Amino acid sequence: MSIESKGLEMQFSKINWLFIIWLIALIFVLVGSLIPVTHVPGVSLLVTDKVQHAAAYFLLGITALYSGQSILKKILMYLVSFSIGVAIEFLQPFTGRHFEINDIVANSAGLFVSLLVYLVVMRKKQRRATAN
Repeated sequence: MSIESKGLEMQFSKINWLFIIWLIALIFVLVGSLIPVTHVPGVSLLVTDKVQHAAAYFLLGITALYSGQSILKKILMYLVSFSIGVAIEFLQPFTGRHFEINDIVANSAGLFVSLLVYLVVMRKKQRRATAN
């Protein structure tokens, strides 16, 4: 293996995959939330749209928090996730959809649960580290 290919391999391994997943999820949330209702696939799911909102924002929150970025970047990604959720609701009337405060509540609930999960896991890791 040449030095150049080793350098490329090391650079590739440094890619923050959770950050990429967060970006992809953010794009899906934006597109899925802003396309006109007439273009939304008629998929019948067993869960309400509020559960879908909470799950999508849980994914955004958990990937932001586990991204391995600095604490400042984690907070910024988390705040961007929240802000996008609020902004989408205000933009939806321009796409044939309507504003729903309950969507913001569901988005916030997903983000809040992701923060709780993150804090519980981090606390357990700290306790294990200090016990050893």
